[in-house]
Amino acid sequence: MQNQVVIEYRWDESMRTGDEVNDAQHKELIRQMNLLMAAMARGEGTAQIESLLQFLADYVVKHFGHEEQCMAACHCPVAETNKTAPAQFLKKFAAFRQQLAADSSGGSLIAIQLLRELSDWLINHIRRVDAQMLTYLKKTR
Repeated sequence: MQNQVVIEYRWDESMRTGDEVNDAQHKELIRQMNLLMAAMARGEGTAQIESLLQFLADYVVKHFGHEEQCMAACHCPVAETNKTAPAQFLKKFAAFRQQLAADSSGGSLIAIQLLRELSDWLINHIRRVDAQMLTYLKKTR
């Protein structure tokens, strides 16, 4: 039997916002991404996509509302810029859902694209935008 190497996403301090709820939500996003990666390694990625897309739909509502409140409360300078993030996030993932509904046989490709978008989100949004909140939360607490 051949050994499989499974790559996992990991939360690290560069993603820390200083708000426990926000950080826990980011960690759950990473856990969901890892579930999709594991399912893909087993050849079951298509089955996991719908679950992840549903999670993302719920996540956007809970996460961004809380995050906006935190940023506003601590006067984080990226608060206004961050207000456009939920709409951008929803638009991207609604397109994945439509793509999956139109062609369920393309699930593997959609899974790869979905992970690429989420990886980009981890790097370019959480680390570069959300993590800026840490400095300002420290000043208000």
